[in-house]
Amino acid sequence: MPFGLTVYILSLIGFNFVQAIIFFIFLSTASFLGFRLSTMIRELEMSNRRAGLITTIRDFFYLPFILFGQWLSGKYAKINVVSYFLDIAIELPLKNVLRLMRQWITFLNDRRDEII
Repeated sequence: MPFGLTVYILSLIGFNFVQAIIFFIFLSTASFLGFRLSTMIRELEMSNRRAGLITTIRDFFYLPFILFGQWLSGKYAKINVVSYFLDIAIELPLKNVLRLMRQWITFLNDRRDEII
């Protein structure tokens, strides 16, 4: 259903077949990399988030793209150049930004505790 709905929306926008394939490859790969990053972040967080109705609906539409992205990533692993490029261009900068944000929040929390 999520793929069919996406194809329908893309056809309404005016995407042709090649553009839709490129869109699906990009969206699936980005979704899988984003999922991997959010999983690493959740492992480091101290608090647990509750899943609500909106989260469940989002996951219903998001999961097929993640699985397709995981399959694509497995295929990319055979072509090391592509996976190496995706790792350097997308995942590495995001990891560094998230690490810096986490350090900055820790620093602010420590300063707030010292002031109080």
